[in-house]
Formats: sequence, structure tokens, C-alpha cells
Amino acid sequence: MEPVGNLKRGYPIFLWITGLKILFIIESKLG
Repeated sequence: MEPVGNLKRGYPIFLWITGLKILFIIESKLG
């Protein structure tokens, strides 16, 4: 059960980084 909890804890951070990268790409495309 513990490994699953750790995965759930770490997933949002990975999602945040991916989201920030996408936002940065969109911003640079818009100028």
C-alpha cells in the first residue's frame, strides 16, 4: 500500500512540471 501512496504523491509533481513546460511552449509561440 505504501508504494502506491508514494506514486500518488509524486504524480502531481510530474504533472505540474509537464503542465508548466506546455504553458511555456504556448507562451513562446504566442510571443
